[in-house]
Amino acid sequence: MKVKSIFKNNTKESGLKLVKFKKSEPQKPKIKKVLLPKHRITNINIKELKGLKNLDIHISKNLVAIMGVNGCGKSTILHALACMYTPFENGENYKFSYFFTPNTDSNWKNSKLSMTYYDEYAKKEIVREYKKDFDRWAPRYVHRPKRDIYFLGITSCIPEIEIEKQTSFIHYSTKDPRDDISKKIVNDAAYILNKNYESLTSHKTKKKDLIGVCTGDNITYSSLSMGAGEQRIIKMLKLLYTVNQYSLILIDEIDMLLHVTAFKKLIVKFAEIAKKRNLQIFFTTHSLEINQFGKYVDIRYLDNLPEKTMVYDSITYEMIYDLSEYISKPLEIFVEDLLAETIIKCIAEGLNILSKIKVIKYGAVTNAFIMASSIVLKGEDYKNTLIVLDGDVYKTNEEKMAAIKKVLTGTEEQHVKKIVDAVSIIKDLNLPTDISPEEFIYSLLIEMPEEKEIIKQAKKINAVSNSHQWIDGLVESMGHVKEYVLPNIIDTVKKNERWEDYISTIHHWMLDKKRELNL
Repeated sequence: MKVKSIFKNNTKESGLKLVKFKKSEPQKPKIKKVLLPKHRITNINIKELKGLKNLDIHISKNLVAIMGVNGCGKSTILHALACMYTPFENGENYKFSYFFTPNTDSNWKNSKLSMTYYDEYAKKEIVREYKKDFDRWAPRYVHRPKRDIYFLGITSCIPEIEIEKQTSFIHYSTKDPRDDISKKIVNDAAYILNKNYESLTSHKTKKKDLIGVCTGDNITYSSLSMGAGEQRIIKMLKLLYTVNQYSLILIDEIDMLLHVTAFKKLIVKFAEIAKKRNLQIFFTTHSLEINQFGKYVDIRYLDNLPEKTMVYDSITYEMIYDLSEYISKPLEIFVEDLLAETIIKCIAEGLNILSKIKVIKYGAVTNAFIMASSIVLKGEDYKNTLIVLDGDVYKTNEEKMAAIKKVLTGTEEQHVKKIVDAVSIIKDLNLPTDISPEEFIYSLLIEMPEEKEIIKQAKKINAVSNSHQWIDGLVESMGHVKEYVLPNIIDTVKKNERWEDYISTIHHWMLDKKRELNL
């Protein structure tokens, strides 16, 4: 009997099983999966970098618009942000030396900045500092946090045909991808540009890949035949849809080459994409149209002063004009909005000094404290300058002082005096507690005898969705614009016996200035 059969019989009797051993294979090492960074920048602080000094920018939205006059440092902020991370996967890799190259006039020594970001995994804010004390920037690039970053500079505005060096016939193959991302890109581009795009196309030459479109008229063309604005919008949309979630997108001069309607649509669409994909998009712009989109965008307007770069939360046409084309008048008064401006002009007209005042709207109430700090830091004569608050927030001097301290930081000998001086420029309308300015004006209006149509219309309003509707609803029912209706409202309510107490603080300041300056 063969050994194999004997062994087989014995295993049957004993109940044992034959086990076949496979040839062992080398085990593959386990790859540890790195989690996608989930960062959201919440603050940028620049102590010194190029022309920026003691700049502090707080961020809450996915879109951030950096504004300011030419040379104020808008692009510097984007350049700095580009260097604060190392790529996680597919992002671009930037170093400070790319944007801040040492040269004859500057080696960027003593530059110092930091960013604060919220880490969704750690559930906390983390501060990272960057500086150049000697020859190298610190920390080293390998120690910087990981996040995919993409920077679109001015060169992305150059039409493809101007970059192309080939002047003979350019042959390319064409594909018409119909994947979901391509559909989203072309649909959004069609919406923004008001074009009848049917699909996004891709074109390949011997040397490079090109984007393109096919229209509803069955016309196909590549970026070689596109306008510069058309090309850039498609490139930006492709970037937003294909990058990793939580990426950081930096775009210089986002409104360049775009007409106003396209720019407005682009902002809304970018906000929608950024929210869905958890992207942060920082961009620079000169377009005042951005003021209409405070719902979607953090607007940060830079104003460089010798000691500090001031940052405003919004910017108005009046402030832009004031910063560039100053017209001197004896009294300068800053207010929050059109309603406050109408009230101030009514007071001035009653004192016969309307022609002697310049009224400038500053927007969000937080800008009042930035404005006051800016005026003091400029070292200008501010004794004839007044910043008016509506009176519904920051009612006490302590609250005003605390708000100023957040903006006006420092340890120099005159620092406390500067804070006190800044607070002294600010005064309130005497608004009763727990009521908005709009509702208060409305309450004065309906107390008046029903002699005017505007009072009858006001009494028809019994409930509103927000405080602004007490006035906005009345403006709408009158069928006119605010600039027409508001003076009518104020001219009516100024006869109410409660009016004098409401305007008393501002009235006394104007009256004193009229006597002091012999206006």
